[in-house]
Amino acid sequence: MADLLNRMEFVNEVAEYNKSLIAAIQETRANIAEEKAAMEEHEKQLGEQQDELEIKLNETTALMEEYAADQKALEQIYAAEEKAAKEIAAEIDRLIAESDVVPSNEGFIWPVNTSKKISSPIGNRVAPGGFGSTNHKGVDICNVGFTSSVFAVKSGKVILASSPLQGSYYGGSGYGNYVVVDHGGGLTTLYAHMSTVKVSEGQMVSQGTVLGITGSTGASTGAHLHYEVRVSGVYQNPLNYLAGYIKAW
Repeated sequence: MADLLNRMEFVNEVAEYNKSLIAAIQETRANIAEEKAAMEEHEKQLGEQQDELEIKLNETTALMEEYAADQKALEQIYAAEEKAAKEIAAEIDRLIAESDVVPSNEGFIWPVNTSKKISSPIGNRVAPGGFGSTNHKGVDICNVGFTSSVFAVKSGKVILASSPLQGSYYGGSGYGNYVVVDHGGGLTTLYAHMSTVKVSEGQMVSQGTVLGITGSTGASTGAHLHYEVRVSGVYQNPLNYLAGYIKAW
């Protein structure tokens, strides 16, 4: 009898051991399955992150290429403007030598009445992004849009009125649509990148006469008025004649 009881106790112990072993195995399997699922999810997230990084890398590369193209375009624009400035200056010198305009005693007014912000001063300037440099012959008055009237700053005579892009807001090269006024005494002013020219060569103008309408024709990246002042062929700083200007460069 005692032997039978011992055997039954042994069987019970084995059964309990098997139950605990099975439970441990099941728990281990569950843990392994959970860890496997976590690893698969992590791998999935890594894959998604890699895809996102590749997309961002492609976008960044495209932006860099676009930026480089823009800088090259700006260099070409500035080069075209410099070339135009030299050609126009030579023509102004020729015309000034024949000038019969009597200078007035009136002061200067602003060539526009919609903005006093100067986006680019006279002199050497670095193209945006540091690609190349140019010698700017005048100043750029910004925030004028495409509808601002451009006024003669003093009375005088229109000696150049070029409008190959009459009525256009954009397009062309160099100074686009522009006007040069001889004020006598060797003083001339130039107004460039207009959309419309409203005067003709040889026309006498009073101070405040509308010469044209602002635009972005020629070598221009946006609506503005390029304004130059010369005395006896020497470029002057237009800021000396623009009271109350606002620096925006």
